Amino acid sequence: MINKYTYIFQIVNFIVLYLLLRRFLFTPITRFMEDRARKIQEEKERAEAERKNAGKIRKEYEEKIKSIDRQAEIRFKEAVREGEKQGREIISAAKARARSIINDGYRELEREREKALREMKHQMVSLSVAAASRIIERELDEKKHRALVDDFISKAGNPK
Repeated sequence: MINKYTYIFQIVNFIVLYLLLRRFLFTPITRFMEDRARKIQEEKERAEAERKNAGKIRKEYEEKIKSIDRQAEIRFKEAVREGEKQGREIISAAKARARSIINDGYRELEREREKALREMKHQMVSLSVAAASRIIERELDEKKHRALVDDFISKAGNPK
């Protein structure tokens, strides 16, 4: 049979044990679990905020990169246009210089041609005079020579 006192003693022991466990074990464990749950929730919230912030920063960087790409493309196109413009200017200047050199060459060639013609004329006159002198010396005797001189003097003295 069950002894009444033992039964009451076990109930009192159980109540005391329950109170002691509640006071020293359940309450700190419950507090610890609540603190832990609160910290986990705070970490989740902080992680979510950081994730949103990281997404925002990523979008900002992507926009900056796109902007930089657009600017780089614009600058590249400007550099290409400027290079083409300078190329056209250089070609134009080279063509003008070439025309100038060609024209200078033509002028120099014309001067040389005229000089050569003058020299040839002079040489032809000299040769003609020399040839005429030789012919005259051979064909003219003293009589014919005097007649030519007298004729020349009379014509030179009598201009018409």
